[in-house]
Amino acid sequence: VHAQQQGLYTKIGSVVTIQAYITTSSLASCDGTLYMYGLPFTSKSGNAFGGITGVYGTGFNLTAGTNVSAYIENNNVYGNMMVWDLTGGTGGMTHTEWTSGSGGLIATGQYVANF
Repeated sequence: VHAQQQGLYTKIGSVVTIQAYITTSSLASCDGTLYMYGLPFTSKSGNAFGGITGVYGTGFNLTAGTNVSAYIENNNVYGNMMVWDLTGGTGGMTHTEWTSGSGGLIATGQYVANF
C-alpha cells in the first residue's frame, strides 16, 4: 500500500519522460515481484522498450551496491521492479526486499507511448 505517490511527466511526440516518488505504509497484501503502476500513458506495442532507474532509495532489504530499476513491458501502464543483484544481470524485486512501512524510491525513466 503506497503512503505517498507523486509523479511528473513530460510527453514530446510519443516519448514520455517520468519522475516518481513512492513510499509505502504497508506491504500486507503484497506477494512476489513488485510493480510500479500508474504510468500516464500505455506503452507502445512491439519493439519499443522503456526503463526506469532508481536515483534514491531507502528502507530496502538489499545488499550494498545493489541497484533498483524497472522495465516497462510493451502495451502496459506499469514497470516491473528489478534489482541488479545477480551475477548474470537482473532479477525481479520482491516484497521481501522492500521494507514494509519505510520503503521509498525516487526514480526517473523514459518510454514510448502507444499512439
